[in-house]
Amino acid sequence: MAFVFRRSKRLTLRVDPGVLEITRANIGRASLHRLEWDTEFFGPTFGMIDAVSVSSTAEDRCEASRMLLDELSLAAEQVGFSHLTYRPSTDDWDAIHGAERAGFLLIDLGVDFILRPDQGGGVSIDPALRPSRNEDLPALRNLARKMFVHSRFGVDPFFRRSEVERFHEQWVTNLHNGLAQAMFVSEHQSEVTGFVSCSLQGPQGRIPLIGVSNTHRRAGTGSALVRTAVAWLTTAGASEIRVKTQATNVPAVRLYESNGFVLDRPEVTYSKALRGRP
Repeated sequence: MAFVFRRSKRLTLRVDPGVLEITRANIGRASLHRLEWDTEFFGPTFGMIDAVSVSSTAEDRCEASRMLLDELSLAAEQVGFSHLTYRPSTDDWDAIHGAERAGFLLIDLGVDFILRPDQGGGVSIDPALRPSRNEDLPALRNLARKMFVHSRFGVDPFFRRSEVERFHEQWVTNLHNGLAQAMFVSEHQSEVTGFVSCSLQGPQGRIPLIGVSNTHRRAGTGSALVRTAVAWLTTAGASEIRVKTQATNVPAVRLYESNGFVLDRPEVTYSKALRGRP
């Protein structure tokens, strides 16, 4: 059950386990929830801002967003949060400018691509690729540790480089161990040179993680991995397939577009550090 953490004539703050909400009279409401996996993995308490709803009576919506985010950040710090993530709509400039005024840092320009199987051109699993095996894990972890410099974790100054590397090592391990329904690898002279993961939830397929070693890029390996993922997900029943990357990762953008994916939606991510690292 929620309880009132602080209340005045103008501000009400409510706290549930892992949830925080503020309501400011004549301004609006903002809320966040605790990111359990991130908190358990990295140590500090992480939160994701769910909503910043500005009242229709607010005269300056940008300033109202700033005030709500300031109040929410202060309350979050008081109850132990160390880091907040916020993803406003890319066409909500009042929210975006409000986040900047409130000290949030732009850390990611994401682009989500989509492909529908009837647009896939009848692709098939590349015979040069094979499903990943347990003995591949050391190589997969080594590849993941060196890649993904464009990720939101990689560019957020809150995270140490060693933490980012450890995060991606764990992510590829979890995908191999069952978080993904399938994972394929490419090889050269018995060395793992790349991988792709496939995830299916209902009719929606997704490529959660894909990577190619620096020494084997621009050789067609990335396209072979993408086509294989599309083929596996299509056979598994996906009616649409999604993959996300960063707008700054131009090679990845070109890779997906050249294999039939089209831009579906952009996404901006902001973060704010509330306290120093332990």
